[in-house]
Amino acid sequence: MPGDGRYHTLLNYCETHRGALLLGQHQDDQAETFLLQAKRGAGPKGLSAMPAITIRDGVPVLRPMLHMPQSLITRIARKSALSWIEDESNEDNRFDRNFLRNTVMPSLRERWPGIAKTLSRSAGLCAQQQELLEEVADEKLTSVMEGDAISIALLQQHSAGWQQQIIRAWFSYKNVPMPGESQLEQVQLICAARNDAQPVVSLGGCEVRRYADKLSLVEPLCQPPQEALMASPDEMLDYPWSASAKFSVNQAVRILANMPAVQCRVNANSVSKPLKKWMKEWQIPAWERKHLPVLFVDQQPIAVVTGRQVYYFTDRPVGFEVTLID
Repeated sequence: MPGDGRYHTLLNYCETHRGALLLGQHQDDQAETFLLQAKRGAGPKGLSAMPAITIRDGVPVLRPMLHMPQSLITRIARKSALSWIEDESNEDNRFDRNFLRNTVMPSLRERWPGIAKTLSRSAGLCAQQQELLEEVADEKLTSVMEGDAISIALLQQHSAGWQQQIIRAWFSYKNVPMPGESQLEQVQLICAARNDAQPVVSLGGCEVRRYADKLSLVEPLCQPPQEALMASPDEMLDYPWSASAKFSVNQAVRILANMPAVQCRVNANSVSKPLKKWMKEWQIPAWERKHLPVLFVDQQPIAVVTGRQVYYFTDRPVGFEVTLID
């Protein structure tokens, strides 16, 4: 594979010109990739090595020579009087792939001349098995999903092994980098946590959290401000710290985050409760609560804006409205 910088440059060029990217990896490269993945303890997905056809950033990436040994390609190139540039770094055995190519593979070929072909065939068989596994895992994922979350009760109807495969399928569906084995085990442990616990597994740019017997995959938000914000009528409000939808108001309001300690009533017949209790009653996940805008007029809370709806309080001024913006 080209270096990351060159690879992205080629992809950008192909996208601009509506073309496909053809790579020159061959059977020997495939065998080396299989061995590198085996060294890392990879499962069927990793041992599948390099696919012949894939899509990256919307660009088709093709490897038409994966079935051809390097010796054949070199022989054809010389017969055709083609010239090429040898990368000097290919001789540096500090890199694992170069060590395999320059030291391990020659010894393997001396003992088993067809080793590259057989390793490539094993990679192909792993790819077939992985494709079947993913097909079944996707079906099982659909059966345990409730909205964007996974029902823990439905997930636990499957064996521990299938639970891991379903969670992997969930990550793939969400376009999140695949977790390692230890992280998968932590996610499974979340399922066994107490109902009132607030467990979280951090996975780089996202988090797996549990609430109301469901697993949710969420993107951490930046810390909300401590000070109040002012909003003008018809201004589109879309704060980077907010878990709410974009919205606008038809009257000027003051906005506070961090779930302020205020008492509220949602209608004339309801009792006055702390905002925290209302949010719990509305089944707003605990990690979202301090990231929701609470709207005030004259020191009185008048509304809370969530990701799907607006909750109004009895101190709402006559005619006041919040409009959610798609």
